[in-house]
Amino acid sequence: MIKTLYIPFQHWSENGSVYILSDLHFADVDCKLMDSNWIEPEEQIKIIKMEFWQIYPAYTG
Repeated sequence: MIKTLYIPFQHWSENGSVYILSDLHFADVDCKLMDSNWIEPEEQIKIIKMEFWQIYPAYTG
């Protein structure tokens, strides 16, 4: 169990991995200033979804 998760969510880690995405800076103009290769929000979402479906191909929720 991941004790640093809020109590209502601690059960998520009882049977496997928990992936936490935080502050992805979608459409944050400063990111393009720091890195001209910063990908667009649509591409970020596409990558996240692709990774999710590779890990959980039978997910129906």
